[in-house]
Amino acid sequence: MVKMIMTKVQNDAIDFEAEHILIKGAPGSGKTTVLLYKLLKLMKTDPEAKILMITYNKTLTKYVKDFFESKGEATEGITISTFHGWGWRLLLKMNGRKPNSSPKTVDEAFEEIYSQRKKVSKHRFYKEDKFKKFLEEEIQWIKGQGIGNLEDYKQVKRSGRNARLSQEDRKEVYRFLEAFDSLLAKKGIIPFDDYANILSSRIDEIPSSFKYDFILIDEAQDLNQSELSLLRKLNPKSLVVSADMGQKIYKTDFTWKSVGINVVGGRTKSLEEMHRSCVEVVKLAQPLYKKNLSIESNKQADDKEELLMPTRESGIPPELHVYKDTTAEFQGVAASVNEIWRNSKRDITIGILVRNVKSLYALKRVLPPNLPVEIINKDDGNSLEPGIKLVTMHSAKGLEFDVVFIVRLTEGNLPYLTKEMDKEDVEEAAQSDRRLLYVSMTRAKHQLVMTTYGDKRSRYLDELNPEDYKLKRK
Repeated sequence: MVKMIMTKVQNDAIDFEAEHILIKGAPGSGKTTVLLYKLLKLMKTDPEAKILMITYNKTLTKYVKDFFESKGEATEGITISTFHGWGWRLLLKMNGRKPNSSPKTVDEAFEEIYSQRKKVSKHRFYKEDKFKKFLEEEIQWIKGQGIGNLEDYKQVKRSGRNARLSQEDRKEVYRFLEAFDSLLAKKGIIPFDDYANILSSRIDEIPSSFKYDFILIDEAQDLNQSELSLLRKLNPKSLVVSADMGQKIYKTDFTWKSVGINVVGGRTKSLEEMHRSCVEVVKLAQPLYKKNLSIESNKQADDKEELLMPTRESGIPPELHVYKDTTAEFQGVAASVNEIWRNSKRDITIGILVRNVKSLYALKRVLPPNLPVEIINKDDGNSLEPGIKLVTMHSAKGLEFDVVFIVRLTEGNLPYLTKEMDKEDVEEAAQSDRRLLYVSMTRAKHQLVMTTYGDKRSRYLDELNPEDYKLKRK
């Protein structure tokens, strides 16, 4: 097995033992790598141990499995899964039937309740369709917090726009939630958002085959309070989490204390060097990170992130390519990718990152057919092997590429905006997508190319220092 060269700080984190451990650091500091080598060490020192590794998404789950395969290590005795994948299998085991968690059936049930409430209620939530999205997200938040009754919901403190919810607003939200849950139960539907709370309420029924000696959680900042609390309640010998609140791209709201994870003092291991991206990429991305830190109103006091500079040698200066229209943009990206690949030794990875799946297939159609192109998703593709990798920005989290293209940096696409959004919705989307762009930029090891077209350039481009990238009009 070929071993990576680890730093002393990384080795100390790998070797450290405690009931609860937090591994924190900026993108490229080696958080996932430390978890993987910690898992390798556990497999060798305690081969009979039962181990669960929770990953952020199915793409990263496949990456972890590919990593072990590349090292010649078998993982039959190890469970590597997303939280929802693990929860689905556990509910199947406990209930004796497959959980019906189809997002389509959940959405249909939500629409049915919304239509019913709209007919009988005069509340402002049903006067404009923009509140439909708010109700959906608020219910998701309530379930993620594990709030089980109206009184607790009325008392909980909120931040941001939700701080202005009146008591009557909260009553209506909870009426909607109760009607929604009743319909779900009637139809035999169990949404993914309910997994953690259902399993927590049945914690004593969880079979021994789903309890573990060691649990490792990657990208823990994107799990919610209910999910983290459940994993902690499984009471492993050791629970190890890696996290970077600056990379949080989903709405979660917890503190380590609130989920019962004690990471104070020596239990937190900070990785203080960035090993992935070259200095030019990190310098370019830093204004996005700094701006979100300055407006973030709910930072955890025990998890303040610091901006770090990379140890990797200088790379190629980042570029912004501006095209006349979207057709020219896609064709230009295809030509640039082809040129970089042809001039390489065919031993590099080129990641093409886009906002949505539709754009993945549109780009694939314009790339030269003789290039080694593959779409990286939950089932297909290997991000470790040389070639051109098409991947959504959300799925790219935790991955890395020698060269990264971020395509269609346009207003409306990034941040993603719709005509139904009010000013507060736009501000919230802008903050979330700023983090998403920061995460996407820091996937690049040596070279970063951003593209946009016409006069639709994203607001985030105005937040970057123009001296830190080369502007090329195509």
